Amino acid sequence: MATIVPFRGIRYNPQLSRDLPRLITPPYDVVSPADQDRYYASHPHNVIRLELGHILPGDDAAANRYTRSAQFLREWLAEGILVPEETPALYLYRQDFTVDKERKTRTGIIGGVKIEPYENKVILPHEETLPGHKADRLELMRHCGANFSPIFGLYADKEQTLDGLFARISAHEPDAACTDEDGQGHALWVIKAQEDITAIQETLAEKQVFIADGHHRYETAQTFLRERQGAEDAPWRYVMMTLVNLYDPGLIILPTHRLVKNLSGIDFPAVLAALAGDFLVAEYRLEDDGRLDHFMTILQSVGAEGRHAFGLTRDGETVYLLVLKNSVDLARVMPADKSASWRQLDVAILQVLVLERLLGIDAARQRSGENLSYTRDEQQAVAALREGTHQLAFLLNATPVAEVTEVAQGGEKMPQKSTFFHPKLVTGLVMYKLD
Repeated sequence: MATIVPFRGIRYNPQLSRDLPRLITPPYDVVSPADQDRYYASHPHNVIRLELGHILPGDDAAANRYTRSAQFLREWLAEGILVPEETPALYLYRQDFTVDKERKTRTGIIGGVKIEPYENKVILPHEETLPGHKADRLELMRHCGANFSPIFGLYADKEQTLDGLFARISAHEPDAACTDEDGQGHALWVIKAQEDITAIQETLAEKQVFIADGHHRYETAQTFLRERQGAEDAPWRYVMMTLVNLYDPGLIILPTHRLVKNLSGIDFPAVLAALAGDFLVAEYRLEDDGRLDHFMTILQSVGAEGRHAFGLTRDGETVYLLVLKNSVDLARVMPADKSASWRQLDVAILQVLVLERLLGIDAARQRSGENLSYTRDEQQAVAALREGTHQLAFLLNATPVAEVTEVAQGGEKMPQKSTFFHPKLVTGLVMYKLD
């Protein structure tokens, strides 16, 4: 099934180890313009200059963010800021982080994974992608010939076959380690021993890989491969990926909430009345019940009972709990061309019954971003309503990992922004040059 190979990773010179917290960033898709400016200012060699360069006045086809990224890459390699590994290696990557005041650890293997068409069912997606993001990543790959951030992949190994090997390797001092601005710990071990590489390859060779995060980058790599073709061992036939076991106790999915904007003529009482046809509607005053996280606890408890439920608010002061009625036949009201697994997704039910049919936000308008924004932070959702930038906020429970993989194995894709695997993989610990 999956083919994973060692590669000569490019890493920051160990002499810069003290600067590492100021050299790394999250992946491009969660970096805001303000974040981008901050990373630029943090260090002259911050990886943001490679991953997501500034757009400058006067940029044209000959000089732009992509040509500057390529120039920085050439210069940093020539100056020894970035150093290639002496021999091909795999990398053990460990993240330490806090969720709900509980410390977690997530462990993965970074390697080159052979690019496969989705129809081969070796690499499986679970979300739809957007053309604009892929066009941006493709230009960066064309100019730089490199992967600066790993795709996040999952594999299923209930027996946790590799855990002993991981424990043995991580018992030694890491080759690179730091704590980032959010208090998350990152540690990297270089794996060069052939017996360890072989053990990892043989275990993963039996597995399918589910893309958790990085669909745009994976599909960009597919396009780049089609453009270049080349020999079977060409390095661009592989893409850098971090592979994490589905049964890793540190695998966490957070919900992604929906924010509605730019809709004319929303009659909120009429919306509530229409929702009451399919949903039980209960009103909560946040000032009476305390903080918003109290409502989120209620929402999670309803979801834990196997019920489909959402929160809806237009002002951040009153929030409505919407629970799908047992009398609603999802086989009848949801798309007939979708599987039973897809129809049972909370995000799919919200998309079809509410966003599309009730509010008229069809698939094209969802893809364009004209009427929808997304956030994983319910406090940010409420703030957007109070600031007047958005009209409605739908609050969701997280999608369970089992539902993500079940839909992917069926060859289907979830609605865009259905999952948020927390935390994001860091960009800048190791990079993959496609030459």
